[in-house]
Formats: sequence, C-alpha cells, structure tokens
Amino acid sequence: MSLDRPSLTPDERYEASAIASARQRRNRPRHFIVFGALVFGAACIAMLAAWTSRASAEKNLDRERRVSAQVLALQAELETYREARTLNPDAARVFETDPNFFSKVEQMGVRAGLTNGLAVPKRTYSNLEAGRRAINPYTVTDPDLSTVLAWIRMVTDEIPGTFVSDLDIRPQTTGWRVEVTFSRYVR
Repeated sequence: MSLDRPSLTPDERYEASAIASARQRRNRPRHFIVFGALVFGAACIAMLAAWTSRASAEKNLDRERRVSAQVLALQAELETYREARTLNPDAARVFETDPNFFSKVEQMGVRAGLTNGLAVPKRTYSNLEAGRRAINPYTVTDPDLSTVLAWIRMVTDEIPGTFVSDLDIRPQTTGWRVEVTFSRYVR
C-alpha cells in the first residue's frame, strides 16, 4: 500500500508533536477541577461558620434554661410565701424590717462561740417587684469551722425569713475564713 504523502522531516514531526501536545493540554478540563475545589472550600468555610453559630446558640440556650429554672424556683418560693401569708396573717411580720438584726446576729455569734467579734456589715438592698431584699455580708475568721457553721445555722433558724444567699469558705494557716451573706425579703 502506497500513500502519496510526502514524508515529514524530523523538524516537522517535532512541530506536529508540539501542536498536538498543546491541543491536548487545552482539552484537559482544569476549570472543572478548580471550580470543584473552590466549591468544596466554600462549603467547608460555610460548615465551619454554621458549626460555630450552632455551638454559640447551644451555649445561649443552656444559659437561658438555667435562668428559666431559677426564675421558676423563685416563683414557686414566692407562691409559697404568698400562700403562707394568706393562711396566717401574722406571717407577714417575717417581711418587716428587723431593727435589731445586727445585734441578734452578734449575740448568736457569742452563743455559738466565735473567737473573733463580728463587724457590722454594710447592708445593701436589691429592689424586687413586690419589695426588696436586704443583703448583709459578713466575713468571719475562726480556727473552728464547725463553730462558724453552727452560728450560720442559728441565724437562719432563729431570725424568721433569713437565708444564706452566698457562702465562701477558705482555709487559712490560722483557721478558716468564711464569707457569708445573709439575705431577707423586706417590704
């Protein structure tokens, strides 16, 4: 079989090979790979942003659930106080301001056997919807923790309406440092 084509010189063969290689490179769909990589990168960034947003929302939801539980507990306590007040009108005296509160607390400290005297705290008030809360912080240092805890129990048991709203106990080289905040709801 004979073909009537002239044979190619080596330079023409190299040139035809270079043209074929260039056409082959142009026919490779690199833009699909680059586009796919860009879409994948954007999806990863969007997923990371959504994950961060979801974690933040879960944290906020947990915080709001805790606040809601506290509000429900306070509401139940308030309803208990209201019911007690309607059943026993004398129970309303619990909410009266006690002018001898500080002296009673100091006398209970002596009865409990506290070694150091109590300083009169600076009373603050927290305003509430139907009244206010009297806040009385005390700082006590004593070598015997059970004495301090007995004093705290005396105060909450013997002064109606008094409760511990904050308690911090720290050991020291000479004994214990107790920061306790007694609170009462007053009108």
